[in-house]
Amino acid sequence: MWNRLERPWRMARAPMAWTWGLLTLLVLGFAPQAQAGDAWVPIDTGQWDVSTIAIDPASPGTVYMGGFSRTSQGPAVFKSADGGTSWSSLEVQTTGERLFMRITGLAVDPTARGTLYATGSKLGAYLGDSGVYKSSDGGASWAEINFGSGAFRPTASAMAIEPTTPATIYAGLYAEGLYKSMNGGATWTAINSGLPNSSYGTKPTARALAIDPTKPGTVYAAIGDSVYKTTNGGASWALSATDAGNRITALVLDPATPGTLYAATESDVSSGGVFKTTDGGATWVRADAGLLHRGAIRALVLDPTAPGTVYASAVINATINATGDRLTKTDGGVFKTTDGGASWAAVGTRLTGTPVVALALNPATRTLFAGASGGVFKHVTDGNLALLPD
Repeated sequence: MWNRLERPWRMARAPMAWTWGLLTLLVLGFAPQAQAGDAWVPIDTGQWDVSTIAIDPASPGTVYMGGFSRTSQGPAVFKSADGGTSWSSLEVQTTGERLFMRITGLAVDPTARGTLYATGSKLGAYLGDSGVYKSSDGGASWAEINFGSGAFRPTASAMAIEPTTPATIYAGLYAEGLYKSMNGGATWTAINSGLPNSSYGTKPTARALAIDPTKPGTVYAAIGDSVYKTTNGGASWALSATDAGNRITALVLDPATPGTLYAATESDVSSGGVFKTTDGGATWVRADAGLLHRGAIRALVLDPTAPGTVYASAVINATINATGDRLTKTDGGVFKTTDGGASWAAVGTRLTGTPVVALALNPATRTLFAGASGGVFKHVTDGNLALLPD
């Protein structure tokens, strides 16, 4: 999810100048040297800050990304039908009215091809005048979802679709609590029993949601620096203390290991990172040894085909010493663990210093997508160098 309070970041965008000479070297057998370097490939979407990426599970070659333009009020969603090689722009509108200048989240139905949900802020509107919209035809047309809040359209802070019953959707709204739909978004019910109000007296804001695919009705919600859990589909919630101490920004469940959940946190100082539970949230431990990051981890994505493999994206990357003093600071990058968080390493060097706010992994093609300020990158994780067409 895009942090609406985050200042616009800019990243250095490396030009792609592939010459015939380089291509000849690759053909003559120097490809392994290129692959050993850095396989991140930029995908140019113009002056766009990409804040969310989603892959259609029913059609793995279909990828969506959303964000907002720093130069115009153009399309806020892009779609690729060929795994990220080529892209087309989508207008999020109803009855001819363009709805968004900023897309903050995308969620795709895992079984109904072309069904997806978009959250964001309307053009020229205050953050409170926002909404959630649904498309059943791959983004060609959209319909507004009404949460029952009248003319005031709350901004969605998180959304998750039940994988075993995709008509069931959970949504977190800024200062409006949690809602649940059991009919694909047609109607919604507030589900806040057991959740705390904010320090301002408003309803809670859930910034991340994770649904256990092996236990129907078990959902985790990140609220502030804590995780809350329901085992009855939201009828009641109980605190699952993380000892994180900082705002939680992302949650991912490992479907191959019951009860294993990862939480990403962010901080203005050096105490952010990744936490892990292996008992369904009863106890949590830090899982970021070797991750030279103690600032803001913004996104997590788990590889469902490789147990213990998790990717994390960073906005602020701080190197610290044994006493906790910050020594150096760079802005962001993408990191990977293959041992469940016991150790981490950077994924290439091209995105070092780049604030990355969104991640998505296509397990069918082994392609990792990273959304950042100015566009999106893709990385073929099996070591093959992915080249964009001319």
